[in-house]
Amino acid sequence: MNYKKQFLVILLIAITANCFSQFIYMKTAEIGKIKDATIAIAISNDDELNKNLETFMASNWTASKYKIMKRSELENYVKTTPKNYVITYLQDQKGKLTSSNKALATGGEKDQITYREDHLLLLEGVSKPSKIKTTEALFKSWIDFELEGIDKLAESIRELQQINAILTFADLKDNQLGIFKQMSHYPTNDEKKIISKELWVASSNVEIDEAKVKKIYPYKYKVVSKEQIAEAIKSKTKDIVYLAYVKVQSFENTGIGSPKRPDQTFYVIQDAENGQILSILNGLATFDYRYFEAIKNAAEKAK
Repeated sequence: MNYKKQFLVILLIAITANCFSQFIYMKTAEIGKIKDATIAIAISNDDELNKNLETFMASNWTASKYKIMKRSELENYVKTTPKNYVITYLQDQKGKLTSSNKALATGGEKDQITYREDHLLLLEGVSKPSKIKTTEALFKSWIDFELEGIDKLAESIRELQQINAILTFADLKDNQLGIFKQMSHYPTNDEKKIISKELWVASSNVEIDEAKVKKIYPYKYKVVSKEQIAEAIKSKTKDIVYLAYVKVQSFENTGIGSPKRPDQTFYVIQDAENGQILSILNGLATFDYRYFEAIKNAAEKAK
């Protein structure tokens, strides 16, 4: 095999692995079972947060019955309820670098890596909460670290809404699900809805030339604070869609050239009213005019 072919094979494997790490592993028949089940939601040990989540879920979760509990209570729950559905975060994990990455290490913990698979996971048949793996999930959402740091309730709602939107999506087909799907084919994508509402982007995530954007994007948008986005999520504002800057994985302590390995990031545009994901875009350092142009082109093509 020549070098060019080797490179293409490696690239294909990398792309496949990336899709595998990001998408849905269930069939529509499984969604039907979930609708008749009770999902244990174990996100936090904070009593106030759980109380606020209970209030939100009572009128906004439509996918199934549910039971909110502390994360610390999950261990006992799964022992007494072996046939279970659970929504929870994956805990931080440690692992080893590959031999190829070790060769690039420059210091520190050369063979250790601490990584956060910071998804909110929907799982079936959990037996050991401390041993959960991402690949066991029926579905995963992704975390906006900045929003979580500002308003944990808003971030929890954002991720739960994302799961609810998939489980209740009308006429969902098996071929809309699966690990083979690219981000551009996410089941609930609907760029037309983006241009019918006002797009809110956080000032911390954008770097735009207003004059340039106005020339290429004739629809409503507004640069706001992350706090304003949090309030829009909690109040389910009808005419707002917003930008979340999410991380698929967060790495630390790799010792590869720098103290921190670059995170895997991308942008998600969601409906503030119901959390539906309307578009997923590969993440660059900042959200600039090129994204506005991509959204406009996709929306107008879909009309």
